[in-house]
Amino acid sequence: MIKLRQAIDARRRCLLGAAAASLSDSTIAQLSSSRTLRIILTAPPGSSIDVLGRVVADKMRERMGHAVLVENRPAAGGTVGTNEIAKAAADGSTIGLSFTGPLATAPFLYAKLPYDPIKDLAPIVLVGTAPNVLAVNAALPVKSFTEFLAYARRNPGKLNYASVGNGSASHLSMELLKTEAGLFMVHIPYNGAPPAVQAVAAGDVHVVMSNPTTLLPIVQSGRVRLLAVTSRQRWAGLRDLPT
Repeated sequence: MIKLRQAIDARRRCLLGAAAASLSDSTIAQLSSSRTLRIILTAPPGSSIDVLGRVVADKMRERMGHAVLVENRPAAGGTVGTNEIAKAAADGSTIGLSFTGPLATAPFLYAKLPYDPIKDLAPIVLVGTAPNVLAVNAALPVKSFTEFLAYARRNPGKLNYASVGNGSASHLSMELLKTEAGLFMVHIPYNGAPPAVQAVAAGDVHVVMSNPTTLLPIVQSGRVRLLAVTSRQRWAGLRDLPT
């Protein structure tokens, strides 16, 4: 359980990975050549991976002076896009942005993953980290984390929660909360954070654990209420939100 907490720590760890394990200094140098660089994003448009990936792509265009093509390849909790990165030619023309689920937890959840994160991918740089945030549909009669726990315990099996995909930090964080707090909620996986958050905002799902990038615009509409952040300390972007 301790290793699981450390693994998901309710933080979304974003890793800019290379196309193959044999990425050498000479291959990295080829990124500055005249060829088009392809960046595969393992999450859908509007997700934190998408936002980060496009910022990275813009900066790379400025520094390299040539085309950088961004492609979203979401599905199966990010494993589809990560597999495409792993299977790309090891010539430095394809890199990708992935996250905890397909890189750290998927190998322990799937018996036959089509790629090996250790052997088939080479890390370049940690782009950023962010905590997850527990959020509920604004119509749910809870205004704090304590009230949410009490309500969920009084209504076992009547609440459902969205995740950004099976095996994601969003999914495992909620399962950890269920185990620790003795809750019974039904899991409904979505293909990425934007549709998961939209489902909560629409009232199709009651709860979600997701990243601030996707949640904050919806919160401003008044349709979703934030209850807690999963970091050990209060997060700079949400100083009024308890941990």
